[in-house]
This record gives sequence, structure tokens and C-alpha cells, in this order.
Amino acid sequence: MEKKISKDSLFVILMILGGGTFIKLSGLQTYYTIFVLTVTYLLTYKEGFKLQEILRVGLIMLVLVSLQLVHSVTQIEYNLLSTQFLRSLVDVLLAYILSKRFLSRELSFVRNVNSALFVVIVHAIISVFVVKIFGSDNVVYASGDGSALYRGPNILFAVRNSTDMNGYTIASNVLGLGLERAHGIFWEPSVFVNYVAIFLYINIFLRFNIKNIILGFLAMIMAWSSTGMLLSALIVILFAFLPNSEGSKILKKRLNRLRFGMLIIGVPIILTFLFINISEALNDSRKLGSVSQRFYDTAGALFAISENPIIGTGSNLESYSNALAGDENLYQLKGIAEGIDLNSKDNVKYSNSFLRYLVKYGIPFGLILFIGLSRQQIIRSSSKGVLFIIIAIGTSFSPILELMFFMPFMYSGLIFKKQKR
Repeated sequence: MEKKISKDSLFVILMILGGGTFIKLSGLQTYYTIFVLTVTYLLTYKEGFKLQEILRVGLIMLVLVSLQLVHSVTQIEYNLLSTQFLRSLVDVLLAYILSKRFLSRELSFVRNVNSALFVVIVHAIISVFVVKIFGSDNVVYASGDGSALYRGPNILFAVRNSTDMNGYTIASNVLGLGLERAHGIFWEPSVFVNYVAIFLYINIFLRFNIKNIILGFLAMIMAWSSTGMLLSALIVILFAFLPNSEGSKILKKRLNRLRFGMLIIGVPIILTFLFINISEALNDSRKLGSVSQRFYDTAGALFAISENPIIGTGSNLESYSNALAGDENLYQLKGIAEGIDLNSKDNVKYSNSFLRYLVKYGIPFGLILFIGLSRQQIIRSSSKGVLFIIIAIGTSFSPILELMFFMPFMYSGLIFKKQKR
């Protein structure tokens, strides 16, 4: 039993490290994915893989291959064996093996994710205070385009500062306390808050640990992300109105009073923080750039989907990028942005990873993948619908749905039949 638990802990740690940390920022994500696939297979090849599961995996890969073949025929200079395409096949295999590992180990997965995220969150909060005490003049890492600088004593305790169009650092001042935004091992706060939301989900809907709940909401505030504030409000509202959470079995008579209290106290506080956060961005021309970029990313993705609704643009980076940021699309986006007082941008990025599937693969297959996410077989609680909403909303503002922590949820719903708890 101890051996299994130690393996499960290792898998969870590998999944989190591959889910939007400095590994991706450093450009090592593909190599890391291959490494994790190898390790995971070697430790799980005795799991008893079933023919039906393998056939479903093969069917998903066949769809991806078919779409790639169509795009290679219909698009000039489309690379059939691009790195992005090959990586998508590897991702499917890895998602299958990881979800297979935890198919009959739901409690172990939840326990290990909860423990690992507790450490990650505490580290992120400590990092903020370490940088506050020792200063942030030392640049320990910079993004390739220079749009982000990581400052602190070392890479282990560092915080991210964005830079404006002139290269000047945009310092944070969370709630006027002179604190930087928390993100820990993840490359930015908007990625970090997705994991905090998972932590809150576990400690509100699957078990009820008030200390962890307080820690989670504290981390959301210290991340000072509008995405985090939105997710926090959503979690509180869903808890207040959801009748059949696991917590209801524990709290019993106190549950209604707790829901009422969280609703009338928690929601106004969180919405106030959200309003302050958005107001700061709208009143600061430097911070407004982030809001503008999110608008461009989402609206650009919608334009690209409308132009290729059935088979998408393809998985190749060049094709995908051209569809998002074509001259005509950028012209329309700039016109809309000017009309609502947003900054003009010269490119469209990939921050909306929920829509990214629809852009790459088209609406039919994209919706099938989303159905898989809603039917995921890793956490099979009666509140799994809440988990779907949290992942869908959070990853609409962060490019992490395709990474190895969240991807197994999506593919598990397509590969495996509904499991009994």
C-alpha cells in the first residue's frame, strides 16, 4: 500500500510540474512530456490495459491524424509531421496512461493533489514575503520576448513582473501593501489561480477543511488575478446553491447556515476585490494592456472558429497563428478595441485554451472533447459538474488545458466507461 501511495504522489507531482510551471516557460515542455510518458509507462505497464480502451485511444488518434492529413492536402506548405502534431499524439497517450493509473484510485488522487497543492500554495505565499524582505532588484529569469521579468533572491523564490511596451517593469502593489502577486512555481498568477481553484474545490465540495479553505482564498487574493476573483465568486455561489455536495453529508444541519453566510459575506467581499482589480487595470494604461490582450485572444479565437468551424485550422503552430492573427481579423479587432477604449495590439496570443481546441480541430471534435471533460472519470463526485465549470472558466483565461494536469480529465471521459464509486 505504501508503495502505491508513493507512486501516486510521484505521478501527481509530475502532472503539476508539467501543468504550466517554469518548465514550459523555459521551452522544455516537449522533452518533459516525453520523459513523463516514459516514466509513467514503466511504472504502470502492469495496470491491465483493456482492448476497448486501446481502441478508443486509437480512434482519437485516428481523428487527429485524419484532420492533419486533410490540412496537409488543403493548405500550401502545411507540415504533415510538425512538432505540434506529433506532440498532440504523445499527449493523448500520456493522458490515457495517467488517467488509467487513477481510474480506480480516486481517493488517492484527491488526497495527493490536495497535499501537493497545499505545499505549492504555501510556497507561493512565502515567496511573496521573501521577495518583500530581500528585495526584487535581482532578475533571475526573463521571458524570451522580454515581456516578463522574474525577480528575487533566486529562481525558487521569485515573482513575475510584466513589462510595458517600453520595457519598463510594471510593479504590483496588492491592496496597497507593497506586495507582489503570488504565483509560486507557475509562470504567472492567472495559471496559479487555476490550481488554487482545484484546491478550493477539493476542500469545499469533496471534504470540508476550513483551514485549507481560508488558505485557498488568501492565495486567491494574493495572486490578485481577475480570473482568480471570478473563480472564487463562482465557487462560493455554486457551493451556496448546490444541494448535493460531499460537504452536505458532513455539515448536515449547519450546512444551510454556512451557505447563507458564505453567500451574503463571501460574494460581496470577493466581488469588491474583483471590482478593485479591474478598476486598477482600466485606470492604468500599462495594466490595461493585459486586459486588452485577453480581449484580442478571445475575440480572435472566435473569429478563427467562425472561419473554419468544421475542421478547424489544424494543429500546426503556423497555421493556427495565421488564423488567429490574420490581417483582416486584426483590423476588425482593432476597430472593436478602439470602440471600447482598449489598447491596440499587434498580435493574438493563445491564452484561451478552452477555445483553442475549437480553433485547431473545429467545432464537432472540439465539442466531443468538452463532453469528455464533463464526463471525466478521475474524480467522480456528485459535484463533478462544478469541477467542469471551474476548469472551463479558468482555462478560458490560461493556456493550460492542453498540459498534462488537466488533459487526463478530458480524455478519461472519452476513453473509459462510467465507473462506479
